[in-house]
Amino acid sequence: MSRIDLDADDRRLVEHARRLLAEIEPEARPEDEDAAKAWQVDRMGKALAAIDFLLRVIDGGKS
Repeated sequence: MSRIDLDADDRRLVEHARRLLAEIEPEARPEDEDAAKAWQVDRMGKALAAIDFLLRVIDGGKS
């Protein structure tokens, strides 16, 4: 496995992705069904954003 050298911008993106992924832990799911649906949509958005940030790091800043 090769390592990627990260500059300050890349480290910022990786840390932001980590924070987003931490926010989507399943334990945070609300009990109310309507709130749970909104939470799931928000969760998917955060997961996709985290993936986008990590792909930018891997691709060298290309989006």
